[in-house]
Amino acid sequence: MIKNGLKSFFKSLKYFFTPFGTLALSVILGLSVAIPLMSAAIGELTANVQDIANNASLDFNALKDSFVSSVGALNWSEPTEAIRSILSRDWLMNTFTECVKALVEDYEPLVAQAQEALNHCIATIVAGVVLVLFFAIVGIIAGYFVTKSLIRRTIAKRAFRKLFLATLIDSFLVTAYVVLSSYLTALWPASLIILTLLSPFLIGIGALIEAYLLHGWKTVKAREIINVKNSFKLLLVNLLIILIAAAFTATVVAVVNTVTGIFVGLALFEIAAIVIGMNAEAYVKDAVAQKLAPTNP
Repeated sequence: MIKNGLKSFFKSLKYFFTPFGTLALSVILGLSVAIPLMSAAIGELTANVQDIANNASLDFNALKDSFVSSVGALNWSEPTEAIRSILSRDWLMNTFTECVKALVEDYEPLVAQAQEALNHCIATIVAGVVLVLFFAIVGIIAGYFVTKSLIRRTIAKRAFRKLFLATLIDSFLVTAYVVLSSYLTALWPASLIILTLLSPFLIGIGALIEAYLLHGWKTVKAREIINVKNSFKLLLVNLLIILIAAAFTATVVAVVNTVTGIFVGLALFEIAAIVIGMNAEAYVKDAVAQKLAPTNP
């Protein structure tokens, strides 16, 4: 199982550019819409700030008086303390604010106009970022299902009629797990911790049960498929696949850059998730094929 699982993962890497390309195309489409919106918002902000600046009346004498007053208000009987105050961030910010207020007549209305223009620009930029993220999520989902259909044909092909059966089995197993977990937790709260630690093993058992019902029923014995040994093997191969995908992603981040690493990592983990979800089915199908294979005389 471990050998075949790893083989399936590496074989499925030939579809790498399906999720990678779908994600990249989606992000490019999102950027093609978002960048013009952001650019227009920044241009509008610049124009608004220019208008506000052109309409402002400046009083440089008031600026000078404000600055002199702020400096004179310091305790110059202690020059060291006064100089330390001048160099402090709070004093500089407060003095700058007061000087600007003195310099610009009708300061408050102009600040309100500038703040409104800035808020509009920021809101548009945030909307653009959200739009790009939305396109990226759509690309990830679309790439996942397209890649899954391609990989399934290679390692765990099944008839369309079995899709409904698989949905029923999944629903039953998930419901049974939730009910059992709730019941045991109500009896003994500490059991929640134990169930959490055992969840990867239990998920493996569930995957083997589903795979057996879909592909091995009445062909191979249930105990040959659904057992502790196979569950641990399934857990191990799935863990190895995740570690390989993570190691390769980290290498790309270190050698190239973070953005490329994110794109590569998302594509790799999509393929890893798909293969992990089919490893049990692939194992059962292989066991059935060996069972039905004619023996040499």
